[in-house]
Amino acid sequence: MEISKKINVLLIQVDQLPWFALSIAGSPNVRTPNIDALAREGGVLFDNATCQSPICLPSRVSMLAGRYVSSVKQFGFDGYCERDIDWMQTVFKRAGYITGAFGKFHALSVGIDDWNFDVSAPTLGEDEDYAHPAGNTYRAYCKVNGVKWPTDQMHGHDPFTGDNIGGKGDKARLSSHADRSKTLKEQWSAMSDVPMEHSLERWTSGQCIRFIDECGKSDTPFFAWLTFDRPHYPTTLPKELYDTIRPEALVLQELPDAEALTGLPRYLFNDFAKGTSVFSIGEKRFRFVLATYYALIEYIDSEIGRVINTLKDRGAYDDTLIIFTADHGDEAGYNGLYDKNRRVSSEAITRIPIIMRPPKGVAKECSGIQHAPIENIDIFSTACAVAGLGIPSKVEGRDLSGFLSGEKGLDMHRPTVCEDYWKRMIKKDGWKLIFDAEEDSECLLYNMNNDTEQFRNRYRDISCAMQRMELKREIFRFLSERIFGTFTQYDIDRIERGLDENGLLPVLASSSVKGPVVHFLRAGAVVQENGRHQILVRFYNDEVLLFPADGEQPGRYYRTRRDALAHDDAAMERLMDIGIRYCMRTMPTVSLLLSREPIDEPVSTQKETGSLTTQLRP
Repeated sequence: MEISKKINVLLIQVDQLPWFALSIAGSPNVRTPNIDALAREGGVLFDNATCQSPICLPSRVSMLAGRYVSSVKQFGFDGYCERDIDWMQTVFKRAGYITGAFGKFHALSVGIDDWNFDVSAPTLGEDEDYAHPAGNTYRAYCKVNGVKWPTDQMHGHDPFTGDNIGGKGDKARLSSHADRSKTLKEQWSAMSDVPMEHSLERWTSGQCIRFIDECGKSDTPFFAWLTFDRPHYPTTLPKELYDTIRPEALVLQELPDAEALTGLPRYLFNDFAKGTSVFSIGEKRFRFVLATYYALIEYIDSEIGRVINTLKDRGAYDDTLIIFTADHGDEAGYNGLYDKNRRVSSEAITRIPIIMRPPKGVAKECSGIQHAPIENIDIFSTACAVAGLGIPSKVEGRDLSGFLSGEKGLDMHRPTVCEDYWKRMIKKDGWKLIFDAEEDSECLLYNMNNDTEQFRNRYRDISCAMQRMELKREIFRFLSERIFGTFTQYDIDRIERGLDENGLLPVLASSSVKGPVVHFLRAGAVVQENGRHQILVRFYNDEVLLFPADGEQPGRYYRTRRDALAHDDAAMERLMDIGIRYCMRTMPTVSLLLSREPIDEPVSTQKETGSLTTQLRP
């Protein structure tokens, strides 16, 4: 792709929005004309994009690095990432761009020494040390304008005062209109005490508009990260918006029946029974919460419209790559739920929209919706390529600029991954696996082709053994690459030569070591259990080979292809699980790994089933 001049980049991110919560995606509950226009007027909506984490900070850090969560080693909310990461803003800054960030960053793991935006205007209390110039914060704005801080529109914890923003307790900041007899989510959905002109969204977009105006005074291109705190709860609305909500007009999804719910693992079942769901709080109250969520999306859309109109008014619209995304999703009514408690187990949390609208003349106008699988980390690579910048070697996202220019197609068979502390989700070719490192009873397998709502767990279905093993091999490969790096043709040849009868470079050795052992070979791995059997998992080949371990073939220390045993599916899969769990449990992290109590087996007793219709009636 030839670049005749430098272009601007506007990266717009919202917090907690699933792929279906836009009018262009077919939602009957929301109108998003400004976001939709990005896809309809020369851009494209990727409606099958996967975020890399189901929670905010890891997802944002991953996107800014263009690398998977396992690569940046951040699964939670604490600790700094390594210093040699080429962050997205750093790459553009080195290329001479003016850089700006506005809104919710929630990316403290980047480290303040690497937070080198020229202009930085945070909304979160925990981000205030990252403001540039110092004091350029929403808190300072509120103080000048007589708005009580923290406001009822914010979430998180104020590190300076200890106030529990949008939470419960003596230091909670809730709207004066909140009904304290209701659940916390309902209190967070009240009418806001903050006037619209001082609202979180208006200030955030205003900061970006001011930045664009200033950049327009020079010929230097800009990179802007416009990042809204919401529609993440609290969804408190200014009066002008609150008065327009019509909960009774919402179109709710058909709800799962009792039989579907009783087959769920306990932690998933509890979200329906105890979380914010139509079952737990009733349909009327659920509609109210959901109505404020969708009204807030419409408000954010209008603020995005203000920013886009500024680009047009300044003559910069045609020279700007505009990308819209979310850090992760929200149930948003999916299966009768709200919030993100199911995390990697829910399609509504892991699947997000990504819209890319390339500059005029830089790429073809490819209006419409694209269903091919992509990932949030692709944003980094694509933005660099469209802007004519080199992509740092450690960036793992794929460059989609060839698709935007019409020169290349997309990989419809691409596996996509979302990572959580003890779980990994992988999707490929219509199948989805959620693998749990702690509890085998929580592993899930779905055929997304005929079970889009994901209530028929096929993990123990013998007829799905092939799909289950293929996805496990993919996740094993993915984890190995995060630890040891990618492999080359040399690594493949090394293994294949070692399997030959006269191979000079043997790779499979007999071992008398007791207990599980994992040997990594870059392009594959050997897993052994209790000195009895070992498997060779080749990451470039679907076939898994089973070999005897020590003692079964005296005098033969190295194994060759002819030593392979007949397939034993149960033994091979058990060893594969050991290898995957080994990777997940030893994965380095800069964040505290949370421990938890063991989870019970899925709800299945007659007693629990019999009371379900009473317990979970909308």
